[in-house]
Amino acid sequence: MFELLSSSRFGEALGEEVCRSLAASGSLVHYKADDIVFHENDPAHAVFIVLAGVVKLVRYGEDGRETIIHPAEPVHMFAEAGLFLERYPVTAVASKPTDLLRIERETVLRLMEQHPVLLRRIFDTMANWLRRLVDTIDQLTLNDATARVANYLLRERATRLDEGGNPDRFVIPLKKGEAARMLNMNQATFSRALRMLQDDGTLHVQARNLLIRNLEQLKQHGLPPLDE
Repeated sequence: MFELLSSSRFGEALGEEVCRSLAASGSLVHYKADDIVFHENDPAHAVFIVLAGVVKLVRYGEDGRETIIHPAEPVHMFAEAGLFLERYPVTAVASKPTDLLRIERETVLRLMEQHPVLLRRIFDTMANWLRRLVDTIDQLTLNDATARVANYLLRERATRLDEGGNPDRFVIPLKKGEAARMLNMNQATFSRALRMLQDDGTLHVQARNLLIRNLEQLKQHGLPPLDE
């Protein structure tokens, strides 16, 4: 676990000493696809780092409809709000077979006192979550499905800018149906938007593998529609 943490962008920002402390203090937990990591309003006892797989953070309406807030991918921490809240504000579900490093709340609080860099990183992460929520609200105000999809892909690209490699080539972390629900549309509409972006040369799409061919064009597609 230490090697995986320390070699990631997440671990590089923390440093070897903090990564070693996190790896030594946590426990490895495996989840199958669709397993629940925790439910909304469960007591917030721990935070988690995704080592492999994907965890989707969701809210459920009274009718049982799922709203995906965001997918957590390797190597990222989630449930940081549990450090300061008594209960988790969302439900966490493994989207595929997933390995997590579980670290108890009191342990993380102690490590934050010992390592200010960890404290800063956690606050940075929470600030990014707030930005994502604001972006999601903005997205839901766009009536144009293609604009929503384009902005979603731009956000996914932005998360990969500091990870090395080519940020224009990535795998969509959620299943297409899940990504569609997150954008408040059905899967057929999501697929049509991807196909339109591929047909005009903006993207190349094969299943969930995606290549951004024309970044500026994708940004143009993400603009709100002009008022008529």
